[in-house]
Amino acid sequence: IDRKRNVREPSFDRLAIERSQVGYVLEHEFSDALHLRQALRYSSAEVRSDLSIALFVDPDLRTLNRGVGVFRNEDDSLAVDTNLEWSLPGDSLSHRLVFGVDLLDQDVQQSFAFGFQSPLDLYAPAYGQGVGPIFPAGVDFDREDLLLGAYVQDQIEVGDRLDIVLGARYDTADTRNDDAVGGASTRQDDDAFVPRLGVVYEIAPDVSIYANVARSFNPSFGVAFSGESFDPEEGEIIEFGLKTALFDGRLNATLALYEIERSNVVSTDPDPTHAGFSIATGEQRSRGVDLDVAVHPGDALNIVFMYAYTDIEITRDTDFEGERPINVPRHQLSAHAHYEFASGLGLGLGARRVGRREGTLPNSYELPAYTTVDASATYAIGDARVRLNVYNLLDEDYFPSSASTGGIGVLVGEPRTVRLTLEYAL
Repeated sequence: IDRKRNVREPSFDRLAIERSQVGYVLEHEFSDALHLRQALRYSSAEVRSDLSIALFVDPDLRTLNRGVGVFRNEDDSLAVDTNLEWSLPGDSLSHRLVFGVDLLDQDVQQSFAFGFQSPLDLYAPAYGQGVGPIFPAGVDFDREDLLLGAYVQDQIEVGDRLDIVLGARYDTADTRNDDAVGGASTRQDDDAFVPRLGVVYEIAPDVSIYANVARSFNPSFGVAFSGESFDPEEGEIIEFGLKTALFDGRLNATLALYEIERSNVVSTDPDPTHAGFSIATGEQRSRGVDLDVAVHPGDALNIVFMYAYTDIEITRDTDFEGERPINVPRHQLSAHAHYEFASGLGLGLGARRVGRREGTLPNSYELPAYTTVDASATYAIGDARVRLNVYNLLDEDYFPSSASTGGIGVLVGEPRTVRLTLEYAL
C-alpha cells in the first residue's frame, strides 16, 4: 500500500486537543548544607477525537472494513513535589540526604461511542460515502485519582572509591470511579513500600563497577472497556554494569546487564472497537544488555555508538502467556559521528538499525527490520547558529511500529525530511 494512502475518512476524522498548564519551581538555601525545593504544576487537557477504525480486510486483500469511534476526554491534574536536601561532608565518610513528599491529584472524565462506515478499496479509494449511526459503547465515567508518596535517600561516599545510594519510598493510591452508564461507583486503595540500593566501586583509575537493586510501584491510570480500573503495576530490577572514562575522558563506555520483572502490566486493548482503553497482561520479564560508547579522538571529532539487546516475554497471563509484547526489538543499534571544523562548520552523519518486532498481541506477525540514515550540518556565526537536518536521508520505506492497539494497523515511517533551524542567543 502506498505510504501516502489515507485509510481514514477525510470528511469525518478530526482530532482537537486543548492543553494548558502553569507551575513554578521554588528553591531556598538555608545554608551551604541545607537546600529546600518545591515544584508545582497544574495542567488541564481536553481531547475530542472522531476517528476511523480499521476492523479487518476481506479475503480479496483490498477491501478494508471500517468502523468509527467518537472519543472524549477531559483531564485536570495538580502535581506537587517538595524535598529537603541536607549535605553532611566528612574526610572519609560523607552523606547527602534527601527527604521529600510528592502529591498527584487528578480528575479524568471519559466517554466513547462506536459506529460503522462504508468499506474502503485500499487501491482505488472512494471517500465521502457516509458514516452510519453512532451508538454509545457503554463507556462514560468520571475517575478521581489521589497519589501521595514520601521518600528518603542517602548518597554515601566512603573514601575515594566507594559510593552507596540507599533509598526508599512509601506510596498510597486512592482511585474512585463513577460509571455514568451502569450507575455504579467503585473505589480502590493501594499502598506499597519500595526500597532501592545502588553501589559504585572504582576498581582502577577511571574504571568502575556498579550494581543496582530496586522495586517499583506505579498506579495504572488506564481504564478497561468495562469502566473498571486496574491494580497498580509492581516491579523489581537487578542491574550490574561497568563504567569507564579512559584516556583523559576520550573513551567513555557503559556496559549494563539487567533483569526486570513486572506484574499487573497494563497494555492497550487490542480490540479495535475499544479504542482508548486498556487490558491487563499479567506478568512480564525483560532481560537485556545495553552498551554505550563515546569516543573523542580529538577536540573536533565525536563518535557515539549504542547497542541494546532485549529479551522480553509475558511470563504469566490468562490469554498471552509466552508471547512477546508488541514493538520491542530484540536487537537495536546506532552510530553517529560529528566533526567540527575550525571555520565553525560542523558535519554529522549517523545510522540506526532496528530489528524485527512483534506487531500483534497475541503474536501473529513481525514487523521487518529497518535501517535509517540521518545527516546534519551546522554553521556558527557569532551568536547565531544555522542548523540543517536531513532525516531518513536515503528515503527508506519502513514501519517503525504497529498501532498501539496491536491490531491490523501499522504506522509508516516518515519519508526523507529536511529541517532548517536558525538559533540566536540574546
